[in-house]
Amino acid sequence: MINGIEKKNISVKELKKDGRYLNAALYTPKTEPGKTYPLVLFLHGAGERGDDLNLVLDFTPGADTFMTDAWQAEHPCFVLAPQCPENQCWVPYVDLLAQSLLEMAAQYPVDICRLYVTGVSMGGAGTFKCAMMHPEKYAAALCMSGAGSDPTLSRPSMLKRRDDGRNPWAQAKINVEEGKELPKMFMSVGDKDSLKVNGTEETV
Repeated sequence: MINGIEKKNISVKELKKDGRYLNAALYTPKTEPGKTYPLVLFLHGAGERGDDLNLVLDFTPGADTFMTDAWQAEHPCFVLAPQCPENQCWVPYVDLLAQSLLEMAAQYPVDICRLYVTGVSMGGAGTFKCAMMHPEKYAAALCMSGAGSDPTLSRPSMLKRRDDGRNPWAQAKINVEEGKELPKMFMSVGDKDSLKVNGTEETV
């Protein structure tokens, strides 16, 4: 058991593309013949990087949120939880992740129209990047405590890393004004100028 989740429902997958690879835990729900199910891609934060998937599965609340009996009873879904290598971030892997979702859909009864990506902290930044680079792949994206930048901005500098050897994520400097533009970027309909974005300067 991992956080109350039966290990028998979790398998280890190796995701590969163009010389890059990631280990990932795949949670498989109870399925019925003829039905397809959503898939949730969960991206962890910097603290769970490495080569031990137990770090990803033990972190709570995280990917385990979508694997619990209570969640699965109401929202049965596949859950793919990859692990980012030590001292790296998700950005170089967004193409690999997008390809892996299609591979999962080919192997399992996954609804290709209900692929979701979410993540926390560094995984939140990865969520932004996945949605920016492959918006056609995801039905929705939910970023928690993460940062990103709009590549169409003249200065894509919302996240500025330090170069003094300290943890760049812990010491990140956020450009609040560019951050306010991010929700508008994802809105494809309606009057973007009428959107109000509040609370970006407040600590939660």
